Amino acid sequence: MKKISLLFSLGIVLLLSVQIHAQDTITIVLTGEDLQDAYINNVIPEPYGLAPSLICANWTYYGQPGIGRILINYDLANNSPNLTFLSASIHLFHNPTSGHIGHANWGGDNSGQMVRVTEDWTYEEVSWFNQPGTTNTNAIILPAPETDSSDFLDIDITEMARNMLRNPDRAFGVMLKLANEDNLYTSLVFASSEHENSDLWPRVEMKFLGLPPAQDSVHSYRNSSLSGQEACVYENPVVAMEDPGTLSTGVQEFEEGWSASRTYIKFDLSDLKANDSIIRAELSLFHHPDAASEGHTMGNNAMLFQPILSDWDKNSIAWNNLPPTSEQHQLEIPPAIQSDDDYLNIDVTEMVKEMVKNPDAWHGIMMRMANEETNGDERKAVFASAYHSDPDVRPHLEIITTRTASIPSENIEGPQFGLYPSPAEQTLHIKQAFDRSALYSIYDVKGSCLTKGNCETQITAVDVSQLPKGMYIIRLTTDGKVESQKFMKK
Repeated sequence: MKKISLLFSLGIVLLLSVQIHAQDTITIVLTGEDLQDAYINNVIPEPYGLAPSLICANWTYYGQPGIGRILINYDLANNSPNLTFLSASIHLFHNPTSGHIGHANWGGDNSGQMVRVTEDWTYEEVSWFNQPGTTNTNAIILPAPETDSSDFLDIDITEMARNMLRNPDRAFGVMLKLANEDNLYTSLVFASSEHENSDLWPRVEMKFLGLPPAQDSVHSYRNSSLSGQEACVYENPVVAMEDPGTLSTGVQEFEEGWSASRTYIKFDLSDLKANDSIIRAELSLFHHPDAASEGHTMGNNAMLFQPILSDWDKNSIAWNNLPPTSEQHQLEIPPAIQSDDDYLNIDVTEMVKEMVKNPDAWHGIMMRMANEETNGDERKAVFASAYHSDPDVRPHLEIITTRTASIPSENIEGPQFGLYPSPAEQTLHIKQAFDRSALYSIYDVKGSCLTKGNCETQITAVDVSQLPKGMYIIRLTTDGKVESQKFMKK
């Protein structure tokens, strides 16, 4: 049975009993019962979530080579105060009483890799054969330990945690694995929350500033057959394109021969104004579950994302007339961990800023393999396109803005409506600053509008009982002005 956390409980008492000032930094610690962890291995068919050790390794077990991985889940969204998020870190402690040898590099480098988990799991049920999906966005490389008993302290997971707070429906902790799982007799060994010594339990620390989060605007874009442009272009002109619902980037061998392929994508951002200050822009690409290409290759499909520098058309683009691209703001995307990974919340802020600022010079994003040599090694990444039958897996761009320019300082107003309670279970109340008519719309984090209604009085009750648990965005339109806020559904 998972143990009770004292650190977190004391932290909540502190928050409730002490007046918080804007300059204060608040630290929340999650450990013990506030976390769940599990060890999975491809030679252990049953769940092993109550083991006292967490091991990522390539080792032999009863004479059979096996790969071990670690899962740690922490519910950031429901354990976070309504304050400005600053940072997050995770602490892992070597297990000195493990039956497995400590950290080992007998067979080569034993660096680790930490990635975000995007599907729900429980320590009672998870195993290698039903392990949850992951995304390699903001993946963290953990340098090889200096000794066989080193602790891994203050692992910076700030960007990963920020993505989780913004997308609680795809926030289920982290997976830790060896960076190279081909090296036999390499391992990292830590204590789990089942270890007899509570000082060695994994823990997550989050820091907040004593200020409410900024009320930013969220703009959501999802391409379709009528909006935006996408194209998959093959180097070999005789290769037949896959079904229109697929975006395939890679180097592959076809019946017609070897061919590289690249993806070109552009969103219609014409609604953004010159005085919109872009805080962050995130691109999410979703694995195509029914693609003929059968998913990503793993471990060798690192990609490059580059801005496109001239206009192009999806109906006429070909390998012999590809638009030029730039290495300015280029992104290096690490290889997939699993063949069905989604690539979520890729930070494309700098590219999008240029697209909005200079729409005549910047024309979308090109995606290609980092290595396009046809050397007998197939590598690919396969995503759903704007033409996929399921709109929820089409490419999605979310842009967060604060509109500041051209607003005289004496006319700046605070939020014109509030929400309570948050998290909400049955009913969410919208309280306006004034008694006036308004239109509200509720969106999920993917940008899909779920419901609309009217506010006829200063306080309006909205039934949210049918919404699944997660984060939502409510937009209030009054006299042509739109204001957005987020709320949690529990």
